[in-house]
Amino acid sequence: MDEEEKKTDGDSGISGEQPVKKKGSFFRKKGGQKRPKGALTAAFAGKLLDRKWVVVGVVAILLVMSLIGLIFVQKNGDVTSYLKDDTNTMIGKKVLEEAYSIQGDLNIAISYLSKDQVQTIYDSIIGDSTLKNMYVTTDEKGDERTSTIISKSVWIGTFDMILELGDGGIDIGPIHVDGIDPVVAQQIYDSASGNYVKQTELGNGTVVTTYILSFYLKSAASDNVTIEALNRIEQIINDNISQQKSAGLISDTISAESCYYFGGTAQNARILVDSSVNDMPIFVAIAVVAVFIILLLTTHSYFEPLIFLATLGISILLNMGSNIIAGNPVGTISTITSSCSTILQLALAMDYAIFLMHTYYEELRVKLNPRDAIISALPKTLASISASALTTIGGFIALFFMQFGMGYDLGFVLAKGVLLSLLTVIILQPVLLLLFGKPIMKSQHSWVVEPRLGFVSKNITKKGVAIAVIAICAVICLPCAYFQSLAPLGYISTTEATATEDMTTPQYVLQESSNQV
Repeated sequence: MDEEEKKTDGDSGISGEQPVKKKGSFFRKKGGQKRPKGALTAAFAGKLLDRKWVVVGVVAILLVMSLIGLIFVQKNGDVTSYLKDDTNTMIGKKVLEEAYSIQGDLNIAISYLSKDQVQTIYDSIIGDSTLKNMYVTTDEKGDERTSTIISKSVWIGTFDMILELGDGGIDIGPIHVDGIDPVVAQQIYDSASGNYVKQTELGNGTVVTTYILSFYLKSAASDNVTIEALNRIEQIINDNISQQKSAGLISDTISAESCYYFGGTAQNARILVDSSVNDMPIFVAIAVVAVFIILLLTTHSYFEPLIFLATLGISILLNMGSNIIAGNPVGTISTITSSCSTILQLALAMDYAIFLMHTYYEELRVKLNPRDAIISALPKTLASISASALTTIGGFIALFFMQFGMGYDLGFVLAKGVLLSLLTVIILQPVLLLLFGKPIMKSQHSWVVEPRLGFVSKNITKKGVAIAVIAICAVICLPCAYFQSLAPLGYISTTEATATEDMTTPQYVLQESSNQV
């Protein structure tokens, strides 16, 4: 090829002297050279570490915002509210709400008291001024109106009027109501007694009568006002029993708490909310202590567990505060989601932080300083943990398509939590490693518990061992799958009074119920 042809080729962009700008040139250096693998992530890590205090400041601001948002996140303890609108349960609830102003219900079982004593408690609940003004509504003009939160109530005393009608009629104010057939009146009363009066024989032969009081509430089971109403009703019962004990009408050997039991959707919601608010901090504390001890035994430095817990603890708080945008309606999540999401996020995301720390130590052996080791470790870690996180997030997103609405509620919160954990490991943990590099190195120690898996790694790939492992798994999995199919699944249970031979007090065991309303 002569000089003129070379010039022509160069002008057309064919020769190597003038390379064509190919697709994806964003990943190439100037001059057409391909960037080294992980160069962009390494550059990101370098800029991140150069602005470490900016990162700390931004995280601190987000943390404060999350703590504020956490105050406004509501918890829904009514499991039935996550059912689809076309289910029989929701249709029934809608009818009760529209026709009878009933949303929540409360059943109270009272034992060891006479019918007259229970009547006193019932009248105190119905006539309580606090309950009468607890339910607040807004009219068309925007003015607030208060009314009683109890829409309907019934117990065996409600049917005493039926017996009076069987005796020839009753007078209700100026109106006289004619009587009915005494036999019919007694049949109605006896039928009601089967539902509202229970006889229990204790282990010592004593027969205890239990009266069932049913209250139907205008507010939903999980509403804060419903929880307040239940707390007020419980206070009324305790005050009445204490007064009757002071008057000598009830034995001092019987505690007030053993005289009554609460049930119904409102009580179920209250238990879930109380468990979420009161028990969850205990569970989280136990989980954190357990994780901390395990990390102390299996890491190279006494300071490492603090880095892990700080990184994931911040991501958990960010997730909890950002739940203000989660749920349906927005800002409201189920108590079940609230209870399990924290520990699940800690368990799912711990591997990300450990993997980055492990890679950091490997790079620290060949790099001159911690900064270079972090910059080199982050690209190698990101590919693995991002793939793991994305598959986990995808699994939680699949919960969105459940017909049961709690699937979306739980899936959204956990998917968001895994994403935030990934981001904190990528952005915050490198900064923490740089800031606390010296304490990490000074507190290094040999493994207290060092895994010894050499025997497994040498033999697991042998054909005979592989076949044996597969056979054992099959033998274990098949019966487990069979018995799992026999396990009952239910979202809601109701209580029914039953007696046992060694009972010393009336007890109530969970029974299945097809009527979820």
